[in-house]
Amino acid sequence: VLRLGAEEFLLMGSGLLQKYHQRHFAEHSPLGGSVCIRNVTEEQLGFSVFGPKSRELLQRLVSQGEDVTHQGFGFLQARRMEVGHVPSLVTRISVTGELGYEISVPAAYHWRLFQSLEAAGSDLGLRLVGARALNSLRLEKAFGAWGREFSEDYTPSESGLDRFVSGGKSSDFVGKQAFAESSQSPPKRQLKALKLQPLSGSDVADADPSGWEPIWVGGRCAGFVTSGAYGHCVGESLALGYLETAILPEVEAGSAVEISVLGHRVRAEMLPGSIVDPQGKRMRDATVGTVPFQ
Repeated sequence: VLRLGAEEFLLMGSGLLQKYHQRHFAEHSPLGGSVCIRNVTEEQLGFSVFGPKSRELLQRLVSQGEDVTHQGFGFLQARRMEVGHVPSLVTRISVTGELGYEISVPAAYHWRLFQSLEAAGSDLGLRLVGARALNSLRLEKAFGAWGREFSEDYTPSESGLDRFVSGGKSSDFVGKQAFAESSQSPPKRQLKALKLQPLSGSDVADADPSGWEPIWVGGRCAGFVTSGAYGHCVGESLALGYLETAILPEVEAGSAVEISVLGHRVRAEMLPGSIVDPQGKRMRDATVGTVPFQ
């Protein structure tokens, strides 16, 4: 959610969820027309640019005097500016865990922006990437995605999103009571990151989970995978999934964790969090381009 002005906000989300969002606003908007809600999905398009040289690329394309340094344009900030002579809304955010920016422009300027980015980044190693590459990178960061790790089926406490909910607010908000009630006891399940350890030469040595495979702890089904892919930066098979809270002490004590992959149970290890740059220095810090993989 971007705050563009004192009373102007822009919600950016999955295109598949437009009906969810529109239904929510229709149900909760005040009567009398004091709030205007407009779907601008067909009007705005854009690109996500990320990597250690993304700031250098952006600097080449903005107007002279536009400060996009770390000090002038910090993490999670958004600003209107011209990029390649195209009126743009730029947000410093990245789903990959790298330094990155999301650039939104009027649909009529989309192709022009692409040409500008391509020309300016030709000597920086600029490449197009697809959804599978993004999925691999987000799993290395243990970043959840809507429809997989996040949905109406999971509470904020289960998915780890409770840190973004301020239950102590004096003002009321949609879901406040439900959140307070769910916070009175530990969640029944928790979202965890996992690393698989397939045996070399086995039938599933080169296979990765993709989602909804069962997770076994001590021979008992105690959870399920929500996303999985190969992490190319770390050379590991990775997954995110929900595990029963009651079983976590057994896992921490060394009980065997396995994930079913193509009908075979593969040994897995529960990770404390991100397997790459766990402190998030790449996307947050001024020295982002010099932080090595961990």
